[in-house]
Amino acid sequence: MKNCIVLLVALAMSFPLFAQNCNDYFPMKEGLSYELTSYNKKDKKTGTTHYLIKNVEKAGDKFSGDITMTLRDKNDKELNVTEYTATCSNGTYLVDIQSMFGSGTEAMQGAQVDISGTALEMPAQLSVGQSLPDADMISKIDMGVLKMDITTKIFNRKVEARESITTPAGTFDCYKISYDTTVDSGFQIKATGVQWIAEKYGLVKQESYNSKGKLESYSVLSKYNE
Repeated sequence: MKNCIVLLVALAMSFPLFAQNCNDYFPMKEGLSYELTSYNKKDKKTGTTHYLIKNVEKAGDKFSGDITMTLRDKNDKELNVTEYTATCSNGTYLVDIQSMFGSGTEAMQGAQVDISGTALEMPAQLSVGQSLPDADMISKIDMGVLKMDITTKIFNRKVEARESITTPAGTFDCYKISYDTTVDSGFQIKATGVQWIAEKYGLVKQESYNSKGKLESYSVLSKYNE
């Protein structure tokens, strides 16, 4: 169950990668790989999420590609590998959340996981002060003796500024986007977050804060290989 929850959190975190123009803010380039490294509030490494883009196809203005997402813990031990398909059409990058697991797919440690929801979107143009669409993800987990429904909502998204961000992968000119989240699994957890998204690279940095506004964790782009 622990690994299953870790994967669901990673999927929620991957929402902000859905960029406004695939070739500008999230290049659909075959063979492209990149990695995000996560840390806790004490700057201790907690794990990595590695992405690899494969089988990119183009039909007119529409792109599609298969993405392999690999989760590893703080000691680089592999936790899970997930494959899904992403598409870009009319300047909007979308992921069918269901395809990440497949309905009723047997996930980690025998759990049956069913995912549904509304994909997060970025409009064709970003500007400081702009409000962005909401999204949600509903996760139904069935382990036989234990069943759990988890609803994750992302809302109040706003483009706050343009800033320069430096990570182990380099220095990037980014849009800073803030948002609120709730995770409800019988009791509700409220949090806020900030992401920095760069042209041609996607998500460069992300910070997560608790309901009291204190930093809980953060992730940075640590590798990027074209």
